[in-house]
Amino acid sequence: MTLAPGEFRELIILVQGPPIAPGVTHVRNCAHIDWSGAPPDPNPHNEYDCAEIANLPPWHPDARPAVFVEKDAPPTCERPGGPGTPWQCFYLVSIKNSGTAPLNGPVAANDVLAPHAATLLGFGGGPGVWACVPGVGNVGPFTCTHPAVAGGLLPGDSLSLAMAVELPAATPVPSAESNCATVDFDNDGDGATEPHEGCAFSLICDAGSPNCPRDLAVGKLAGGGACPKGASCPFEINIGNLADVPYPAPLTVTDIPDPGVGALNVLTPGWACAPAGGNYTCTHPAPLGPGAWTWLNLEFPIPAGYVGNTFKNCAEVTPGPNNIFPFNDNDCATAIVPQPLPANLGPWSNTECKKGASCQLPASIRNTGKQPFNGAAGVRGVLSPELQITSITSKTAGLNCKKTGNASYECRGSRLSIKPDGAVEYELTVNVPADYPHSQVSQATSRI
Repeated sequence: MTLAPGEFRELIILVQGPPIAPGVTHVRNCAHIDWSGAPPDPNPHNEYDCAEIANLPPWHPDARPAVFVEKDAPPTCERPGGPGTPWQCFYLVSIKNSGTAPLNGPVAANDVLAPHAATLLGFGGGPGVWACVPGVGNVGPFTCTHPAVAGGLLPGDSLSLAMAVELPAATPVPSAESNCATVDFDNDGDGATEPHEGCAFSLICDAGSPNCPRDLAVGKLAGGGACPKGASCPFEINIGNLADVPYPAPLTVTDIPDPGVGALNVLTPGWACAPAGGNYTCTHPAPLGPGAWTWLNLEFPIPAGYVGNTFKNCAEVTPGPNNIFPFNDNDCATAIVPQPLPANLGPWSNTECKKGASCQLPASIRNTGKQPFNGAAGVRGVLSPELQITSITSKTAGLNCKKTGNASYECRGSRLSIKPDGAVEYELTVNVPADYPHSQVSQATSRI
């Protein structure tokens, strides 16, 4: 490449390699300038740099949450009152936790509409109650805050906020309105927040009427919820003909998935999709009427060895005489592929023992998370007040237990599979002296 004085170029690359080996917590990628025999510049000290991406499992003490922001909107605003009345535009922002630890604390999104003055008509979402400042009846920008989720927003879960705004009746037709939501969050853990933004655009015209251009609009939606490894991940493509004349057959859309997933499966009758490189060409044989919509539902299998916490899927239509605006020809949706989160993974036991006798204490490591847990986990325990452990036995294949002291033990497994609300089990045998002075013994435990 050729760089002008002071010019800066940015190159974004996606590296798809083999599965990361167990126990590897960071992946490093480095770059250097290759002068290929040309004379180098006089400062060789800034020609090599590296960056690291964390690959921390959910139980790792350094695991972090991460924020991903997505904004969706219908392709056009509406005039419920008919010609000469104000326009109403609708937007939906989704704020997802794409990390490997719960996201604690409130979340604030800065919402900006442009270029027209938009008045907030209403808002709502969940799972909690949002607050937007300034409120209904005011012109933005807006700061909308969601309170902290009890227990934290788990990996793969999301917050949603729907907003309705009004534009003046005199807004130029056709024109467009953009809406962007930004959340400042420290995804990379360097101590400084970065802006994470999602945007959507709406045309201001009456779909299917002469005041709308001859144009197609494409939208991509994730099927809702997270996409666990080993399951299928659904998406929906929406294609609308905004013009007042039919869009001629065939209707063609290109589906562009991130690499590393299984083959596309078409769920909507009438559509056919064929591989085209790493993408898919999907066609429907019928024309699309004025102001009409059609849908294509599809899914991708997420393999057990999928690398990454997100899966991005895009849809694209080609510009042409019946599709004149390029800004709404491509849309993407991102599904979260959560690392299994063993929330509250810990030992459970509740047994009555008699003094002067041996006693078996059944215990388990239970997964109270929402996703299956597959990986390494374990527990260290100490009986307090001290009580002699005479033996410890694993009741689950792959879980190995041993005594580490008179009243302490350790159990661990490198390849445990625990379903939601499932458990791996082990059993302690203790000797309770006849003169044991305490009426209760507890376990002080820590995860490993």
